Amino acid sequence: MAHRKRLGLVTQHDALRLEECRAELLHADVTTGEFVDGWLRIPWHWRIMISVVGPVYGAYRYLTASRASIAKGLSTEDLESREEILQSDDIPEFDEAILHRRDARLVKTIEGVLDGSRESQVIAVIYGAAHMRVVTRALMGKLRYRVVHSEWLTVFQHEG
Repeated sequence: MAHRKRLGLVTQHDALRLEECRAELLHADVTTGEFVDGWLRIPWHWRIMISVVGPVYGAYRYLTASRASIAKGLSTEDLESREEILQSDDIPEFDEAILHRRDARLVKTIEGVLDGSRESQVIAVIYGAAHMRVVTRALMGKLRYRVVHSEWLTVFQHEG
C-alpha cells in the first residue's frame, strides 16, 4: 500500500534510514531457517489457505485501502483489549511462528544487551507494536526495570 501515492505512506526502509544510524544495530529476529521450521508446523491446509488468500487480500487492500481503513486496526495499547482476550486462537502454530518465536528471540537479544555490564545505556527497539507488550513485560518483570521517562513516536496518523 506504500506504493499508492494517494495514501501518502512510506516504507519503514525509506523512513528509518538505518544506514545513517551511528549506534550498533543488532538483528533480533529469527533466521530464515527458524521461520521455515515454524511455518512447516502450521497444518498444511492452513498454509495453503494463507498462501492463496494472502495475496488476494493484499491486492484488495492495495486497491481499496484508505488512511481511515488502515488506521482502524493499528492502535495497540499496553494491555490487551476485551476483544483480544476473547479472540479465538484457531491456528496456534501460526501465532507461534509469527509472534511467539520472534518475541522470544527479541527478548533474548534485549537481555544480552542489558546484561548489567554498563551503568546507563540508551537502546531503541525497532519492531512491530504487537511485540512491544512482551518487551515491556520482560523489562519490567524479569529484568526489573521501571519507567522513569517515555516518549511516544507516532508513526501513522489519520487526519479526519
